[in-house]
Amino acid sequence: INKQWHGMTTESKKVIRESIVEHLVKAHTGLPGFIVNKMSKLNVDIARHDWPHFYHDFLSNILEVRLS
Repeated sequence: INKQWHGMTTESKKVIRESIVEHLVKAHTGLPGFIVNKMSKLNVDIARHDWPHFYHDFLSNILEVRLS
């Protein structure tokens, strides 16, 4: 994420963001804690690059994962 994120297409970035959040929401209770932590860190790293201009729903995604 930190090295190649800016070189990716907008559509690829969107698919990756949505996949990470979707997987966290659906399976976070059945995943080991270290996997959930790594996926959450990826999501935050992406937000560091894209939020607020390209990742408008970051805060709602975090809340969705937290509340599910």
